[in-house]
Amino acid sequence: MIPIESLKGCLLRLYEEPGALLHAARHAGFIPPLPVPALTAEAWVDRIFGSGLAHDVAIVTAISYPKDLEIRDLLKPMVRAGVRPEDAAPTAWPLFTPDSRIRIETLWLELKEVTLPSAAAPLPPPSGKAVQEGALSMPLSYRDFISGGLLDEIAIRFRDPTRSRILLEKLGYPSPHMPAWPAGTNPLEWWHNVCNQICMGITPGGLEALLAQAAEAYPYVDAFRPFHPDGAELYVNPDSRAGGAEGTPTGMRPPSVPFPMPLTLKYVIQEGYLKVLAGLIRDERRAWYVLRGIGFPAHEVPLWNGCEGPLDFWQRICTGLSAGIALDGDTGDGLLALFRFVAKEHPNQADLRIFL
Repeated sequence: MIPIESLKGCLLRLYEEPGALLHAARHAGFIPPLPVPALTAEAWVDRIFGSGLAHDVAIVTAISYPKDLEIRDLLKPMVRAGVRPEDAAPTAWPLFTPDSRIRIETLWLELKEVTLPSAAAPLPPPSGKAVQEGALSMPLSYRDFISGGLLDEIAIRFRDPTRSRILLEKLGYPSPHMPAWPAGTNPLEWWHNVCNQICMGITPGGLEALLAQAAEAYPYVDAFRPFHPDGAELYVNPDSRAGGAEGTPTGMRPPSVPFPMPLTLKYVIQEGYLKVLAGLIRDERRAWYVLRGIGFPAHEVPLWNGCEGPLDFWQRICTGLSAGIALDGDTGDGLLALFRFVAKEHPNQADLRIFL
């Protein structure tokens, strides 16, 4: 259903290096021969397509590049013909993480160009600092909520009934109108229905109030940060820091407290250690070396080319470890295992000696 030559051109444009293309293909279920031959990207595309995985690789690429207009246009005829993503990518779909499935289902929803409701009346804004300063002065429309990836993020972070209901109770969502969550519920569909009602005014503050509550629960998530009641700057890891106190490395401040046990994501962001990690491990090959060294499960590794840069990649890794991704031989603190491994590999890196 997807024009093969057009898809091939799209893949070669997005994955300039054969290694990046192979990484995406592995996520689609492609198993390259061992030892891996040194082929051009064009030759690898032909091999991947010859194995019958053209549509699977297209879906994986759409997860990594959801805003790329060409891949969206290639998928539109399939989506509008009623083909479901699990049928379009039968080999890749069982390999996808829950987060990846939600992301592709969100894209499917966008490409269907469903009719989205608008709020019946202006909704009062939340009381967050960003709103008070005028950064979000207009009520958020449901169309912008979906196209901005916010529905996607809500469904990923709150994909079980307990956390979802706690969030809605804090929001003041009336219990009699809260949808049931039977076994097998799709979190994206559930939140799609709930957010429809929120947008129509079932709770005070509308979608912004929902996102403010989500930001308090996940202050390090970029999509939620502008809605945080304490301000958008609170959990930002700045591109640069002023020099620390005398005797501390340039660009790092001395730790404000001894690091917590277990190590927390909030701590490594606020104290600048995430930035140090991203500055040390800046390419895919070295990243895989580190992740294999700590026993990080390969199927949970995000696509390198799908991230905005090393900092985004390592924030996703650290977020996964903080959320409970288990390592091989897990000792119960995946974040600490990561930073200790990197500290041992870089013994002269003064910024990380605290972890040794």
